[in-house]
Amino acid sequence: MTGTSADVTLRSISKSYARQSVLNDIDLSIRGGELLAVLGPSGCGKTTALRVIAGLERPDRGTVHIDGGEVTHRRIDKRGIGIVFQAYSLFPHQTAAENVAYGLRVRGASRSRRTARAAELLALVGLADHGAKYPQQLSGGQQQRVALARAIAIEPRVLLLDEPLSALDAQVRVQLREEIRRIQYEMGTTTVLVTHDQEEALSMADRVAVMHAGRIEQVGTPHEVYRRPATAFVSSFIGVVNRIPGRVTGAGQVSALAQQLDLATAGYSTGDLVELLVRPEHISIRPESDGPAGATAIGTGVVTALTLRGAISSLTVVFPGLPNPIRVDLPSREAQLFERGYRVRLTVHAEDALIDAAAADPAARVAA
Repeated sequence: MTGTSADVTLRSISKSYARQSVLNDIDLSIRGGELLAVLGPSGCGKTTALRVIAGLERPDRGTVHIDGGEVTHRRIDKRGIGIVFQAYSLFPHQTAAENVAYGLRVRGASRSRRTARAAELLALVGLADHGAKYPQQLSGGQQQRVALARAIAIEPRVLLLDEPLSALDAQVRVQLREEIRRIQYEMGTTTVLVTHDQEEALSMADRVAVMHAGRIEQVGTPHEVYRRPATAFVSSFIGVVNRIPGRVTGAGQVSALAQQLDLATAGYSTGDLVELLVRPEHISIRPESDGPAGATAIGTGVVTALTLRGAISSLTVVFPGLPNPIRVDLPSREAQLFERGYRVRLTVHAEDALIDAAAADPAARVAA
């Protein structure tokens, strides 16, 4: 099955409510046929951005373009948009098939066309045998599948998904996000997914736009935003990071626990206190007796805890003078080699570390 797709562009979009700024000069380009996840915490403006694309909200400033044409003041039913909300919003007095066919009926499609299309889409979302059931006879996951089928029945150029899985339990969420990705890929419909769930965004999206306080912090592939975060917020919001105190010792040099890392220090002066952000899986660990090797060793610490997380385990390592322990993630089979009380050395490569330029209260940090 092949659907249509459209490029979507937001240019200098700003929006305020009661003098409270919600979107601040947003620029965003969404490629035809891709699934873009807009990821961010509650209140960051991601749902407002989605509603601006849909035409449910008018921006105070800026323009919205679909396939190169400006639609800023065009009604939602004239934009070729399909929407799936967190609340399923199904008509309780209509069967699943009738719900799916609703948009086609409004557009004047024949009864035979509506019936055939509803059956086709219910089969696509795995509900071929549930067309005669009413919403109250379906589970939450099944209702959301019906809502998805209803949204794509009109063959929208753009599909908007507003936290569509957040009301479902964990197992159903995983299953349904795989189904949504499969359907989106098969149909080729340009899709924008709004979510606060980083795992959902990283597993489903072609690209991710990370939002914070009404602004877009970074747009990139899931690998790019996770592996090479553009800002400290992106690094902290997506995944887990360790905060390691350090001090700038010269141009391009940072000392962390008496060790040296080659890092970009533009904007800093010698002697400035900084915090390094490093992900747990980017830290290597070895027994203290092995001695330094390879990259930059970050002192000697003691393993105080081992947490099994399935295939991956987390070691908690405490260092003298460091205000917070360091978490190290590694395959569970390797983690079993380290027990509580073991003295260890950690290794970090400069390319895996990011200086947090926004870290507050420098007086409270530990001098390196």
